[in-house]
Amino acid sequence: MRAFQGDTSPALKAKLERALCGPISPFDEQPKNSAARNTMFELALAADWKNSGVDLEVGESDIRIRFGNAMFHVECKRPFSEHSVRKNITDAASQLGKELDEPGNENEYGIVAISLSRVFRKDGLVCFAPEGMGRHIINEALADTLDENTATWGLKRFRELHDRVVAVMFQLATPWDVKGERLIHLSTSNFIETGKNSMGWETLKQNVESLQTAVA
Repeated sequence: MRAFQGDTSPALKAKLERALCGPISPFDEQPKNSAARNTMFELALAADWKNSGVDLEVGESDIRIRFGNAMFHVECKRPFSEHSVRKNITDAASQLGKELDEPGNENEYGIVAISLSRVFRKDGLVCFAPEGMGRHIINEALADTLDENTATWGLKRFRELHDRVVAVMFQLATPWDVKGERLIHLSTSNFIETGKNSMGWETLKQNVESLQTAVA
């Protein structure tokens, strides 16, 4: 990934090795061998953000991003089915809570990042759309998916989350076939406020445009 060119950190090396150890075909992926593609989600998300100019690093928290003096820890999850989305949110938030409670992290914040690509594309879906329509279609698909699952995934009840986990981000990515002429990686994301920390949310909201990626 060109975003990490020159980065020789052990954390990045370990993630790259893990990402390359899974099945080649997505149709061969099962929960027991999904670690590679789960890690690739972390790396792809970090690369998209880094290419957009975000100051970040990968490490113990999957991604750590900095906006001025504010640090956000990002824990990434890639649910295998729609039935496990809520559990993935709470598991990620629990991991963030442990990190945020470490000495020295008292003024830092957390973001849960959920990839819906496996949930949405379980049958290998590709977006077929003419030039200029791909972004609209995937944005609409993500919005509809969140609306349909608001109650099931508990998107309006985050009481049990750590009080500095400020947002749950949902990402949807899919290949975009443009009239059979070229294939583009298409992704979009939506940040949902947890209501746990207004100061952290305002800081994130001021910088959220730099985290929104559509076409890479």
